[in-house]
Amino acid sequence: MCAYWIEFRRRLIHLLGYNFNKFPSHMALSILQLKNKNVSKHVTRDVLKRDELSLFLSNSDLKRLSQYARNMVDYHLITDLVPNLALLYFNERFDSEVRSLI
Repeated sequence: MCAYWIEFRRRLIHLLGYNFNKFPSHMALSILQLKNKNVSKHVTRDVLKRDELSLFLSNSDLKRLSQYARNMVDYHLITDLVPNLALLYFNERFDSEVRSLI
């Protein structure tokens, strides 16, 4: 059951960017926020390490994000990063400190 839920969640997250993009956002979020205690205790989160982050975001991407966080640039400069950030966020790849900042 645990492996099925993990695979379902991963595939749903990917499909929300494509085939399921017409779903109401509240429905998608409610599905993603479902927690099953039996599954949760068997799942270990695979938190992203700094060297793995370079697979998703370049140093210039991180610089743009930092500038945006300090209100130095407009959101138009980071809109291309949103899909990758959303994927990492909903797959719970950020540690709890980063998740609380988002």
